[in-house]
Amino acid sequence: MKNHWEVVSHVADLARNLGLETKTRVSMGRKIWGRKRTVDVVVSDPRQRLRLGISCMFQSEQGTAEERALATLEDMEAWPIRGLLVFAGDGYSPGFTAYLRARGSAVGLEELETWLQFFFDLEVDGA
Repeated sequence: MKNHWEVVSHVADLARNLGLETKTRVSMGRKIWGRKRTVDVVVSDPRQRLRLGISCMFQSEQGTAEERALATLEDMEAWPIRGLLVFAGDGYSPGFTAYLRARGSAVGLEELETWLQFFFDLEVDGA
């Protein structure tokens, strides 16, 4: 992955390959101070009437990504559907990625397929 939009595209492709429906850049209300909230990917399984909003973050070098990730997690609490933060890139410290994973509302891109299989109760090989 080289940037945010490649992560968004990969997430949507992965979900579609699992038989799920996807929409990208979905408008979902307003953030604090009135700015429009846009969710990167909304994944749904119409058979179960279940939806999940996914916010994607990519960071190649250390910087402000960790602060932005925390703000995103806080914003997800206001979403009308369950949210998940998917992060990719080498710009996150190991301690911070462990913290994100422990919260239960964030996964690394490499873990997303398994996470979606369990969330949407899809067939998992060997399970």
